[in-house]
Amino acid sequence: MSSIRAVLLAFAAAIVTATAPALAQTPQERWDKVLAAAKHEGKVVISHFTDKGLEPILREFEQTYGIKVEASPGRPNSVIPKILTEQQSGQFNWDVLLQPVNNVRLVLEPAGGLEPFLPFLILPEVTDDANWYGGLTGKVPMNPLYVFYDGIAGLGTGIDVNRDKVSRAEVNDWPDLLKPQWKKRFAIYFPDRPANLTIAFACYRPAFATAAAWETYVRAFFAQEPVSSPEFRIVADWLAQGRFDVTVGAEGSYLESLKTKLKRNIESPIGENRCGDPPDGAGRSISVAKNPPDRNAATIFVNWYLTKHVQEEVVKAYVADGAQSVSRRKDAGHPDPVLQQKVVAGFNSGWLQGKGLMTTSDEGLQLQSRVIELAKDAGY
Repeated sequence: MSSIRAVLLAFAAAIVTATAPALAQTPQERWDKVLAAAKHEGKVVISHFTDKGLEPILREFEQTYGIKVEASPGRPNSVIPKILTEQQSGQFNWDVLLQPVNNVRLVLEPAGGLEPFLPFLILPEVTDDANWYGGLTGKVPMNPLYVFYDGIAGLGTGIDVNRDKVSRAEVNDWPDLLKPQWKKRFAIYFPDRPANLTIAFACYRPAFATAAAWETYVRAFFAQEPVSSPEFRIVADWLAQGRFDVTVGAEGSYLESLKTKLKRNIESPIGENRCGDPPDGAGRSISVAKNPPDRNAATIFVNWYLTKHVQEEVVKAYVADGAQSVSRRKDAGHPDPVLQQKVVAGFNSGWLQGKGLMTTSDEGLQLQSRVIELAKDAGY
């Protein structure tokens, strides 16, 4: 009996050895197989932010692969909770998310609403560490990585000042905003979501010896009763048009264009900032929702989205919409090479040297959540 068993084991081993090479697939073979399955699925369902510039990019994907894109634009503070509620009811309706990273990581990731991202990547030009600043993962300390950061944030977020009206002796850093004369006299981006204002506060946290001291400052800031708007462009308009001479959270390409167009002597941003130019998904993140109904089509899309050509188109779309966006791909161009060089230099000397917080770290997200809580306590 033992000799028969030995023969059978040897035969089984021979089969495994003979078939192993056939089972191993090259990236191209895997791509071809997934693409065929994706075309059979016929569609990919995408939730994306309200950027109009994304629409032609999504249509290009349809034309390239013959896979229909069912895209739904929406703001993350309403879309992401809706997706989570659906998942908790057993409904898995979404494939790919192109949404601001904060909401995805704060809501969906801890609830198990995302798929590990890296297993979806196939194309050599995408998986090659050498093609990305900071390597494929951007040195993000998450394992597994659920959210892929395809860009670098030129995090110029802080205080914005009309220097024709306000001197440096009056306002030059965060403590100056607590002076009695500034009560109700400056404007902010509404603090009910992770965005410019919450990022700015999180960047300021390392300036304090303790979290309690930082919170004391944040409470005092909101006690000054700054006027708020849920649209950063409105805050920028207020500053450029002279309604307010000091704002927080108006930064971006839109404000820069206003400064040039109206010839305003606006300094932005000022105030201590220790964010270290982190990776942030070029203003948005890309992730795959839990149990995507069109898994193969989602795989094709995320690989295509991270290619050089598409990354350049994404950056152009975000720049046109007012975001200072730089791709992490080393070979992707930018409409403003000087800005690109500056942001990449900040990433290399900041984030990659362990100086970052913000959207790519749990610490940064927790700080932003705390800012939102303190703002609510203050009536915002």
